[in-house]
Amino acid sequence: MQLKQYQERVVNEVRVYLDALAKELADGNTRHAGKDAWEACDIPRRYRSERRNGINLDLPTFCIKVPTGGGKTLLATQILGLIHKTILKNHRGTGLVLWVVPSDQIYKDTLKALRDRRHFYRESLEFALSRRIEVWEKHEIARLTPGQLASNLNVLIIKLQGTNRQDRESLKFFHDSGGNIVGHFPPEDEPEQHKALKERIPNLDMIEEDDDSGAYLAKTSIANLVRMCEPAVILDEGHKATSTLARETIEGFNPRIVVELSATPCEANVLVTVSGQELLDEEMIKLPINIANSNQKSWKNVLTAARDRRAELHKLAEKHYRASDRAQDPVRPIVLVQVERTGRDQREARFVHSEDVKEHLIQRLGVDERKIAIKTAEKDDIEGIDLVDSECPVEWIITKAALQEGWDCPFAYILVSLNNTQSQRSMTQLVGRILRQPYQQRTPYDDLNESYVYCLNRKSKDVVAEV
Repeated sequence: MQLKQYQERVVNEVRVYLDALAKELADGNTRHAGKDAWEACDIPRRYRSERRNGINLDLPTFCIKVPTGGGKTLLATQILGLIHKTILKNHRGTGLVLWVVPSDQIYKDTLKALRDRRHFYRESLEFALSRRIEVWEKHEIARLTPGQLASNLNVLIIKLQGTNRQDRESLKFFHDSGGNIVGHFPPEDEPEQHKALKERIPNLDMIEEDDDSGAYLAKTSIANLVRMCEPAVILDEGHKATSTLARETIEGFNPRIVVELSATPCEANVLVTVSGQELLDEEMIKLPINIANSNQKSWKNVLTAARDRRAELHKLAEKHYRASDRAQDPVRPIVLVQVERTGRDQREARFVHSEDVKEHLIQRLGVDERKIAIKTAEKDDIEGIDLVDSECPVEWIITKAALQEGWDCPFAYILVSLNNTQSQRSMTQLVGRILRQPYQQRTPYDDLNESYVYCLNRKSKDVVAEV
C-alpha cells in the first residue's frame, strides 16, 4: 500500500518515538518512560501530561493532529503495526486492541471498514501486523477463546460512553459473564490462583476477596479480560475523551499505550501535526473554503444562494464527466444544511427547523423530495445509503449536529449554516464534512476543487473564517 508523503512522515516520526519508548521500557523505566522517550527524541512540543494506568504503571500517551480528510483511521492501522513491532514486540502481533470511538456514526463506519477484508483499512492493518485480524463488538467479545487471543490480533471496537458504570447497559461490560470468556480465568475452585491474579492485576473486580477465609474469585467480566490483556488503545477523536470520567475509564483498562487522533485536540501530547497544506498538496481536500453570509438575514435567501451554487457545480461536474474516461461515477454535489431545531416537538417560528427547510426546498425552490434527506438523532434518511453511488438521488442533507464528526462523503461541497454556531471546535468538525476531494484527484475546474460555506449569521461566518 502506497502512503501519501505526509502519512509516511507521520509513520516515520511515530516510529522514532516508539523505538525510544521501547528502549526506556527495556531499561526498566516503568514510571516516566513516555516522557523520557519524548525528551530523548527532542520533540519540539512539550509532553503536557504524564498518566498512570489502572495498575499504576506509566501510560505513554500521544496524539496525532491531522485535519479532517487526512486519513486518521489509516494512520491508526499503521501505528498499531509499529506498536506491535516495538513496545509490544513480545506479543508477536497477537492480543487485544481497544479501539474507542465517540459516536454511533464513527462506530458504524469503523466497524464496517475493519470487518471488510477488501477495505484498505483492513488490508493496511493486516499488512502492518502480518497477522490474522478479528474484529469484535462489545456484545460478542465474551465468545473470544484463549486460542484466538494467542493467535490473532483482536480489535474490540467500543463507544466511550459504553464503557463506564453510569447506566444499566454499560454495566454489562463489568458483569460476570459465561461462555468462552471463562477460559481466560483460573478455575473457580482454585482460590490461590485467583489471589495470585489479583496480586498481579490489583484493579480486577472480584466476587470474593477474603484473606481470613482464603476465598478469592475474580469476576469473569469483559472489563476484567481487557485489564488482563493490557491492550494498546486507539482513541478516535481524542478531544472527546478529556473528562475526568473518560480518562479514568480508559486508564482503568490498564492500557500499555494510548494513541489519540484528532483534528482539534485539547490538552494533549501532540507528537505529530499534519497541516492542511500537506493534504491539499496530495489532492486529499477541497480548498480554499469560500465563505458568504446573507445581508438580508433571511435563511430562505441563504438556501436560494446555495441552490444556485449547487446547480453551477453540477453543470461543471457533468462537463468534467463527459470529458473524462468515465472510469469513475460522476460527482453529484451535495449540500449540508445545519438547522437550529430537529425535534418532533421543537418546531416554532423563532427557530429554523429541519422540516421548515425541507418544505421550503420542495415548495419554493423546486427540489424533488427524493433528493432531500434528514439526518438527526430521531430520523436517519441516509442510513445504509451509499451517497457516492451513481443511482443515489440525494443532493441535500439537513441536520443539526449529527454530522459534526464521523461522517464522510467527498461529494459534499456546500455547507449552509442556519445555526448561530460560535464554537470553533464544533464548526471545525462541521466544515470538515465538506473538505474531502472526490476520488482524491483534482479536476481541471477550480470551482470543483473548492468548498463553500453559506452562513445566515455573521458570528458563524467569523467562526468559519477562523477555522
